[in-house]
Amino acid sequence: MEWTRSQFQNWANQVAKSFDYTVEFQPIGMEDPEVDSPTQMAVFRR
Repeated sequence: MEWTRSQFQNWANQVAKSFDYTVEFQPIGMEDPEVDSPTQMAVFRR
């Protein structure tokens, strides 16, 4: 199953909050003005 951007960000935000981390989202790949980037990553920091 593939998540939407929103589903992934909601999950990552919940995990970060549960374990006292911050999370930042970064695009991966060339960004398209109509559909954004092909994928994204989350960077967790304590």
